[in-house]
Amino acid sequence: MDEESSMNGSFYSNPDLNRLVALAEETVPNAERFQLYREAERLVVADAPWLFLGHRNLFLLRQPWIRGPVLEPFGCYRLDRAWMAP
Repeated sequence: MDEESSMNGSFYSNPDLNRLVALAEETVPNAERFQLYREAERLVVADAPWLFLGHRNLFLLRQPWIRGPVLEPFGCYRLDRAWMAP
């Protein structure tokens, strides 16, 4: 896994996980890729020293003429990827 371009702040490393993620990145069919990511997630959860108690819901209001992804999966707003429709 490339530590410089990831959000792996704890520097977690697992060779099996790294292999699954690398394979999933190269897999084209969605069903196969999702299954590989699902298996990778199971490895992370099994190794995790914390409890997953929930997640937050994020909402974003915007005008219909704004295009592009504004809210990223990790909850940060990326206005540099949005634009106004003509």
